[in-house]
Amino acid sequence: PEHQIRNIETFGEDYQRRLSEITLGVVGCGGIGNPFCEIARRMGFRKFVLVDHDLVEEKNRNRLLGCGAEWNGKPKVDLCQHLLRSFDSDTEVVAVAGVHESERAYNALVDADILISCVDSDEARLGLMSYAARTLKPLFDTGTGLRFGDDKCLLEKGSRLRVYVPGQAGLFCQGLDMNAIMSESLKAARRSVGYVDGPSDVEVPGRVISLNAAIAAMTADILADYVNGRQLAHNTLICDMFNKNLKKYSFSRLDGCMLCGSCEGLGIQAVMPV
Repeated sequence: PEHQIRNIETFGEDYQRRLSEITLGVVGCGGIGNPFCEIARRMGFRKFVLVDHDLVEEKNRNRLLGCGAEWNGKPKVDLCQHLLRSFDSDTEVVAVAGVHESERAYNALVDADILISCVDSDEARLGLMSYAARTLKPLFDTGTGLRFGDDKCLLEKGSRLRVYVPGQAGLFCQGLDMNAIMSESLKAARRSVGYVDGPSDVEVPGRVISLNAAIAAMTADILADYVNGRQLAHNTLICDMFNKNLKKYSFSRLDGCMLCGSCEGLGIQAVMPV
C-alpha cells in the first residue's frame, strides 16, 4: 500500500512483508500500549490481539494518543482498536475488554506470535511471563517509572525494556523481584489495617506521554528488527531519561528458575484460570 512506501524504501519489501505476517498480542492499552500500537501499525505490523480491562478517565488523556473527551468512560482497548482501524481498515484486530488472566484473553492470545507487555504492575508481569514460558512465545516487557522525594520533588524518571526469548533468560533472571510482588487483595488488606507500603508511595509508573512514547518507539523498532532475524545483543535496556543515558545488559538464564526453566512449553492448559 502507498502509505508504506517510505518504509519499503528504507527497509525493503521483505522486511515489511514479515512485519505484516506477524500477530502481536498487546496486553495493556494505556500509557505505553496506546502509542506502541500506533507506532507498530505505521511501521507495518497489521495483526493485533489487544487485551485491557481498564476504562479511559479524564486524567489518562494526557498520554493516550487520539483520545478526545468523548472517550471518557469507554474501554481503552476500544480506543486502540479504533485508532488501528482508522489508519487502515485492513488492520486485523481482536479486542478483549477484560483482564489478561481471563479464559477469553488467554484463548485470544494463543493466536499471537509475540507478546507485548504494557502492564503497570509486577504481578501482571509475572502472569504474562508464566504464559509466555508455557506457550513458548517471545515476550517484550515494557515499563516506565518516576521516583519522588519526600518533598514530592521528582528525583528520577526512566523506562525499561526486557525481552524474553524461549530458551533464554526470563524476567526473573533479568531482575523481576518476586518478593516485591503482592496481589491486589493482599495490598488492600494491608492498607485496611494501616500498613504503608514504603517505596510504592514514592515510586509510581510513568504517567507522561514523553516517557511512554519513548519506550514504545524503541520497543517497536527493536521488535521489527527481531522479526526480521536480527539477533538481540542485549535482553534488558534501561533508559535514564533524566541524564539521557541508555544502559544495556545481557542476562543469562539462572539454573533452577521457576519460570523460564521448569515450566517452559507446558502449554496453555497449565495456566488457564480455575
